[in-house]
Order: sequence, then structure tokens, then C-alpha cells
Amino acid sequence: MQAAFSKVEGDTIQEIFRMRLLALLYYHAVRRKLPGIRRTVERFSNEKQFDRLYRLDPDPFNVKASDYELRKRDQLISMLGTRRYDRILDVGCGTGGMLRALADHGREIVGIDFSAEALRRASKNASDLANVRLIKADLRSFNLGEKFDLFVCSEVLYYLTEDELASAISSLRSHANAGAELISIMRADDRAVLAHLESSFTLIEKRICEDRLRPYIITRYRV
Repeated sequence: MQAAFSKVEGDTIQEIFRMRLLALLYYHAVRRKLPGIRRTVERFSNEKQFDRLYRLDPDPFNVKASDYELRKRDQLISMLGTRRYDRILDVGCGTGGMLRALADHGREIVGIDFSAEALRRASKNASDLANVRLIKADLRSFNLGEKFDLFVCSEVLYYLTEDELASAISSLRSHANAGAELISIMRADDRAVLAHLESSFTLIEKRICEDRLRPYIITRYRV
């Protein structure tokens, strides 16, 4: 943990906390539609701001060290059971924590993110995984020219506005092989995203996890 809070490229611990706070406010501005913080929405809707966040802190969402994040990841992987997929797309892969967990469940795992800095860290974190490939792409409007059998959306869809979410769902559909599935994990109280997913895809399985830190929901769909 010490490394995450040391000076990074001349920035101070206060700056790291400031950027983390802005990322949190961005979530609330978009999903909760809180008044008075429109500038935060604008500021955290582009790759440069996420690049800066990842430069300031190598693990800004604490996906490596947090027991809560590890519990969520284990729950998501457990929903896959013993199934193996030919090609898996990790949508908004960040620094690659989920990529490693997915590596045993697919022949090829592709991670996309619009942050070059996040992908740089993901490349380092997954350097020993021969079946992982990374692509710089925006989940709101990506076009890879490839098809996949499983899409994984881990704590990313709630960053999108209603129009952006509709666009992302359209992009997912256009990249789906016949019989493809999507698995999503997010806050249990985020009904807006859940409604979009359930109206767009066929629900296969739903699991609500009443975690003591923050309840979350995992859903699996036929695309």
C-alpha cells in the first residue's frame, strides 16, 4: 500500500486523494444525477483524466489489495463454473485484475480500455499470460472487427450515461458470436444499468451478494 500513496511524477498524496474523489463524484454525477457537479462529469468522461488517475496511483480502485474486490472477483468467476469459452472480452479491463482470473476460462482473453496508462499497467501485470491480448478501445463505441463468446463487464457500465450505455450495448451485440454470454458485476442498487441489461439480453442467472462493505449483484445473460 505504501507505493500507492508515494509521490508519483511530482504529485503529492493530496493530489492522489483529489483524483480519487473526482472519480467517485463522476460516478454519482452520472448515475445519481446529483446537481451542481456537471464539471466533474465532463472532466471524467475522457481518457486523459483516467490516464492521469492511473499515473497518480498504480491501483486507484484497490483491485489488488482489497479483500472486498477479491471477494467480488471470486464470486464472478464462480458463476462461470467449469465452463470454458473460446474467446472472452473483458470490457474496461483497467489494470488487468480480472484478466488473470479469466485466463483459465478461455482460449483467448482480450482486454479493452480507453486509458493507455491502464493498459500499460495491465500489460505488465499480465505479461506471463500467453493467451491475453490488450487493445486500446472505448467501450462506448468500440469496433474491433472480431467476435466473442463471453463479455465481462466488471464495475464499468455505471460510468456511462443512458445514451452511452445504449451505444455500448449495441457494440457488444455486434461483437457477439451465436450463443454468446455476458456477465456483469456492479452495485446492487444500480437499477438503471440493470434495467438496460435485462431489457437488452436474456437473463440466465442472477446472484445478489449482501456483502458487509457494499452489496453487489452479478448477472449472466444470453446476448
